[in-house]
Amino acid sequence: MIAFHMRASSRMKIGALYFEMNGFAINTGGWFFSGFGYKKAGNEWDLDWLASWDAETEQYIRLEGMESVQKAFAKLYRDERQPLSLRIAEELAEHLVTARFMQLIAAAHRTAKRRYAGLKGLPVLATAHDWDDVHKSE
Repeated sequence: MIAFHMRASSRMKIGALYFEMNGFAINTGGWFFSGFGYKKAGNEWDLDWLASWDAETEQYIRLEGMESVQKAFAKLYRDERQPLSLRIAEELAEHLVTARFMQLIAAAHRTAKRRYAGLKGLPVLATAHDWDDVHKSE
């Protein structure tokens, strides 16, 4: 987060950062995320502005530590023959994975602010691809 902000802010004033996890439920071979920088933070209730970023990470950042969950998604996800209880569990698992990613980014932001003043007060948003709910930390 610090390195990305430093690189992006060397070219422009950064008003917000956004981190998005890939579509993890269907991309079970690897979970990762990308970062995006914005000159100006938009309305947190209307997120269309997130589609027009001013800077982005040069490469994906790989997420590790949830390989067993990835395998479960690969094996079980969206099999319509499953009982309703398992389909409900899948949906709950999607919410939990997304919430865990949001928690990771918020924790990284808290830690980074102690080391780098450029992130203090800067809105940092996080979610997974195609999710409407975002987490915002400042």
